[in-house]
Amino acid sequence: MNRKTTFYSPHFRKEVTEEYIVTYLINTNGELKVTYNYYQGLLKSLKNRDKKKFFSIIHNLPANISLYAKKCNTTLLNMEHYLVNAFDYDLSNGLIEGTNNVIKQIKHTAYGYRKFSHLKARVMLIKGLYNPFTA
Repeated sequence: MNRKTTFYSPHFRKEVTEEYIVTYLINTNGELKVTYNYYQGLLKSLKNRDKKKFFSIIHNLPANISLYAKKCNTTLLNMEHYLVNAFDYDLSNGLIEGTNNVIKQIKHTAYGYRKFSHLKARVMLIKGLYNPFTA
């Protein structure tokens, strides 16, 4: 959230910052304010990899929080075992998912390959796993 840069808002009819808009909106509704603080607490604890704070937030849910946040919290509680592992280990399948996406894009762009070896060569060239000039 940008706290210093101002811009003209036609809704407020004056120069405002993003912080001003967020503060104004969360102060208009108590449920929205509680839900916003819940969400920000989750984001901050995830960013800092603070496992204790994260689980204290989802176990101590405020009473007047929105229905959607309650559903989200129920899902988080159901997946608690997996979330503990996510905090404890730095493993991710992001690289594999990225490679799968590259392969799908190559297949889509080429409208199919006659030989698997051609597709494999193309993927290896694009991913930088093979350089024909040094081989």
